[in-house]
Amino acid sequence: MAERFKLDAVYPNADYVKSLALAKQYFYGVFATKCMAVLYAVYKPLAVALQTKSVIEVRKAIELSRDTVETFYELALTLVSADELSSEAITPSALAVESEIVHPPSKPYQPPREAEEPPVVDSGSPAPSIYAGFEPDE
Repeated sequence: MAERFKLDAVYPNADYVKSLALAKQYFYGVFATKCMAVLYAVYKPLAVALQTKSVIEVRKAIELSRDTVETFYELALTLVSADELSSEAITPSALAVESEIVHPPSKPYQPPREAEEPPVVDSGSPAPSIYAGFEPDE
């Protein structure tokens, strides 16, 4: 069922007008769809609460709602990151990497050994130990 949604509102200040105009410009042809997605995400938990009176169902709706709204927040952060990367001038000196020769150590790394022997555990089983026949490490 497709219904048309028209918002006839008086905005409380110029920031509302500017924010919505920028979002409309960014989303261009799908702005109304995005608006409906956000409105649905915000009001769905309220509708579930009114219909079911179930805390569990409302919490489920809130989690789904939160995912939807956080997607828009992540998009905002992504747009800022992309703008910062493209606005920074990448100069040849910024790309230059000093070459540094790393030589391997002359002696291979030897981890420190514990001075004491591990305790011997006697399980009392007649079966031979899985370690029988192995010589201790040097």
